[in-house]
Amino acid sequence: FPSHDISLHMLSIYNSVSAIIIFMFSWWVSGSILSPVTGYFADRFPRQKIIVVTNSARVILVLLFLIFGRLDTLPEVYLFTRTWGLILAFYMPAMLIMVREMFVDDSGLLYANSTMDGI
Repeated sequence: FPSHDISLHMLSIYNSVSAIIIFMFSWWVSGSILSPVTGYFADRFPRQKIIVVTNSARVILVLLFLIFGRLDTLPEVYLFTRTWGLILAFYMPAMLIMVREMFVDDSGLLYANSTMDGI
């Protein structure tokens, strides 16, 4: 679920800029606050396992919301985005480090970064 799609969904339901601001804040605050911890976590533990666990958590989160939630109320949307942001806070450092380690020189980094999953 890209943030753009959810923000358009929220805008169509609530037509409120403040709801979008809180949405974006709940999406990115985990990564900003937890970055020292998640960076250490990515350095300390096997990155492949972190990526598998976080991607599995994203699948479970989406399935839970597809089954039990509709993302039609602000608390549901904020809970989803807060949890998604927390998962991404652990995923992104591990993925960025692993992509950097996969290439010997910098020639493939542009392609790798352009295809990296960032949702």
